[in-house]
Formats: sequence, structure tokens, C-alpha cells
Amino acid sequence: MESQEFSGEVFDQARLEGFQFASHEFYGCEFHGLRGAEISFELAVFVDCKFVACDLSNASLKNARFKGVTFSSSKLLGLDWTRARDLGRLEFEECNLSLSNFTALDLRRMKLTGCRAHEVHFAQANLSQAEMRETDFLRCEFAGSNLEGADFKGARNYDIHPGKCRLTGAKFSLPEAVVLLRGLGIILE
Repeated sequence: MESQEFSGEVFDQARLEGFQFASHEFYGCEFHGLRGAEISFELAVFVDCKFVACDLSNASLKNARFKGVTFSSSKLLGLDWTRARDLGRLEFEECNLSLSNFTALDLRRMKLTGCRAHEVHFAQANLSQAEMRETDFLRCEFAGSNLEGADFKGARNYDIHPGKCRLTGAKFSLPEAVVLLRGLGIILE
């Protein structure tokens, strides 16, 4: 593949064997079953793209741009999203994002549904109006985050301290929401 820019194309693992993503641009493309040890997306651009059943664990996101990108049923372990240059609206559906870093990023309106997000760093992030439903947030860090208007219905294992996050208008469901009281020093018996 000699072109540096691709539009509306569908890629599978076989078509991308040995392909280097660095410095390429993708608009409205789909990637199915992409797998690779430590893929580099350095300086790549993805606009309105979709990744389905991909394993992008430990990929390098240095100076990559993602706008309007959806990840579905994919494994995205250990990604440092803070290394990307530009993040537009991201959607994650039934993905494993464990051990990833979103510290201090603007993630307004991000969609994270039905995911596994263990030990993910969201500290100081702007997650206002984000949809975080049905996701497992075991040992995640949210300190200093803006969670105003975020929807955590059906989410579990989160440990959010009300005094360390902005929570106005955030939605939680019982019984999981009881954990919010722990941060206020309230004892339930």
C-alpha cells in the first residue's frame, strides 16, 4: 500500500500484514481483527474510523490523532492516551482498556459501555457528559476528575471520592452507588 491517505476502506489482518501505520491518514475506514505486538500509530490520523475485534495492546499512540473513532470488542491494554496529539469523541463498546492512561485528558462525551477498565488512570480528566455505563472500573483512579453529568448507571467497582471529583448531575445506580458515601465518612449498618 503506497498511499499515505485512505478513505472509506475496510482493512483486515491479512491486508495489513507488515503495514506501518505511522504517518498515514485514515478517513471513514474500518479495521477488523487487527493484531500486532506493539503497533506504532505515531503521527497517524484516524477520523470517523471503527476498530472491530482488534488487539492493539501496548500500541504507541505518540502524536496520533483520533476523532470520532469507535472501538468495538477490542483489546486495548496498556495504552497511554496522553501521548496522542488530539483526541476527539471516542467510543469504546465491550472493550478491555485495563492498565491504560487517560490522565488530564479532555474526554467530554466519551462513550465507554460494557467495558473492562481495571486500573485505568482517569485522574484530572474531563469526563463531563460521558457515558460510562455497564463498565467494570476496578482500582481506577478518578481523583480531580470532572464527572459532571456523566452516566455511570450499571457500572461497578468504581471508587469515586465525592470530595475529590466534580459530580453535579452525575448518574449512578444502586447498590453500587453506596460506595460514594464511604468518601464522606458515613457509616452504613
